[in-house]
Amino acid sequence: KEFVNNDTLTNKKYLDKTLLVNGIASEVNVLADSSSSIQFKDNNGSYIIFSLEKKEIEQIKNIKSGDPVSLKGVCSGSIFSEILSTTSISFKRATFNKK
Repeated sequence: KEFVNNDTLTNKKYLDKTLLVNGIASEVNVLADSSSSIQFKDNNGSYIIFSLEKKEIEQIKNIKSGDPVSLKGVCSGSIFSEILSTTSISFKRATFNKK
């Protein structure tokens, strides 16, 4: 919600910080080069995307859309799309949160 309300201020606050996000996976992608990502989407089309470390490949294969997921990653910031009126927030070097 902070990014949607004021992305400039929120980007300054969270950029390059490691954050923990809990949510329901809306999209899970595993590519042929072993790169992978998990997205959390809201009802307005905005989303958070985590690019996971290659060491997480076996665990991500067990995740499906609709599964609860807890991830940690370094915030790369947000981008607001004027055309779509949506915000995307990306995270790099992400891993599963160990419980």
